[in-house]
Amino acid sequence: MFLFFSIKSKEEAIDFSQNLSCQVCGTYGPFKAFVVYKVFSLFFLPVIRWDRKYYLSCSTCGSVYQIDQSLGQDLEAGRKLSLQESDLSLVASSYRPTRTCSSCGYQAEEDFDYCPKCGRKL
Repeated sequence: MFLFFSIKSKEEAIDFSQNLSCQVCGTYGPFKAFVVYKVFSLFFLPVIRWDRKYYLSCSTCGSVYQIDQSLGQDLEAGRKLSLQESDLSLVASSYRPTRTCSSCGYQAEEDFDYCPKCGRKL
């Protein structure tokens, strides 16, 4: 007899619409909410789910923030609540501020003084 099972990490979006200020890029805009959990499947059917963690992602720069378990459960249950910036804990960010060259429009990193494409001062 064969037994097929698997353990995977899954991610699901949560219906959430609130504008917050991002601590990384400084923009004020919408955040996306999602939950990440592990699932044990037997014969391709999910049997057990555990290790649920709740996150918010900045729509502008993609920085990811973790939120408290109880707040995440309220969001997932569809309860209306208002999150504050103090509820967010930064987990990951790949945001790098850029400067746009006024001459050629090239997006250079913020620490550049001169445009790497055309050589003009930024």
